[in-house]
Amino acid sequence: MNKKDLEKIPISEVKAYQFSDTAIEEKPVLNAKNVWEFLEGKYQLGCIFGLDNLKQYGVYNIHGWQFNFRPYLKKFYIKQYDFVTTEYAPNKTLIRKSTYGVIQNITEVNHKLTGININITKSDMESLKRNKTLHWKQHNITLNLI
Repeated sequence: MNKKDLEKIPISEVKAYQFSDTAIEEKPVLNAKNVWEFLEGKYQLGCIFGLDNLKQYGVYNIHGWQFNFRPYLKKFYIKQYDFVTTEYAPNKTLIRKSTYGVIQNITEVNHKLTGININITKSDMESLKRNKTLHWKQHNITLNLI
């Protein structure tokens, strides 16, 4: 998701869960109009409350409640001083803004699957050749012939 997409999502749509017995009864209100405004305010240099959990796990904890921002964040590999870590952030720019020191490389984690073996019947193979696509509804898998 890019900045414009995140600006359209109200902060109230972020899923929150109680994770502590001592959590306050009502879900805390986050001081932002939308997801982008909240995240941009958190991904800054300095001692920012909750930034470590946002970067490491994609969640924000406050008053015994956990707000799950992972659906709105991308996952990156960060190489700094020849050491690689994994971090969540909306984009590379906010990672750079919130990280001290020299970053050697930032790579977005690609979630495409590779190296999968699929057994195809003769009739499925003929259908694939004929239609250039094959869909297995029971597994929600679509094959496209390139």
